Amino acid sequence: LSTDDLLELGGVLEALPGLETDAQSRVIREFLSSPATRYSTCWLLQNRADIIGDKLLSDLAGNDADIQVRLGAAYALVTRTSELAPDVLYQFLDTPSPDLQRYAARMFAHYTQGFTSEDWSWDNQRSPDANAFLIRAYHPVRNVPQHTKLILSLLDSEHDALADAASDKLVDLGTRSYSVIEALVDAATEGAPAAADVLGIIGDHRTITPLREILENSTSPGLARSAFLALTGMGAPYPDRRSIELATLANAPRLDG
Repeated sequence: LSTDDLLELGGVLEALPGLETDAQSRVIREFLSSPATRYSTCWLLQNRADIIGDKLLSDLAGNDADIQVRLGAAYALVTRTSELAPDVLYQFLDTPSPDLQRYAARMFAHYTQGFTSEDWSWDNQRSPDANAFLIRAYHPVRNVPQHTKLILSLLDSEHDALADAASDKLVDLGTRSYSVIEALVDAATEGAPAAADVLGIIGDHRTITPLREILENSTSPGLARSAFLALTGMGAPYPDRRSIELATLANAPRLDG
């Protein structure tokens, strides 16, 4: 918004405390529902709980029929770091709306410390985008085998965001726990090229021997290629590597045109 528009919007908001609660709700929902005014409204209300309280915003986020109003009200609570914001975001995760699920998961992934293994939850019924953000928001203190197994199963997901989030998280976990690396080795041995790709990114030299065995014994071209690239990335020696020699040309070729 322009400076004049911001001043006009600010004047309207300053007058809200003189209205009844229902009237305040009607006015604020109009500003929050439109992307053109949502961010300016939230910015103006960021430190002004005296104009619009957290309770009113929480009611709009939790009960309004318009999803855009709910998103706007939640954004207002997040920007003012309200104590009610986490409850609203948890509520969004359990709604059937993919937009609300994705927004809540993104907020947890990017603007909070995320989840420990004790409070992280998984629901296949959530949208793939939301679950991808929730994987990124997962920060366990130690390896939890059932969680690792779940994330491993998503490496071959048809949804790119889920597969990428799973790969990135396994790299993160694998650099801190060898148990995760062992799970990746088992998955690669069972025929998962994506697991071998993750092992290559981690680059732990203790995986050279199992990766070499996979390369030598695999009948899957995709798996063999992933194992080969992982070994190459770690600078592992490659015994019996095939090579060819080309005769040296006496004169360099000339290309016309």
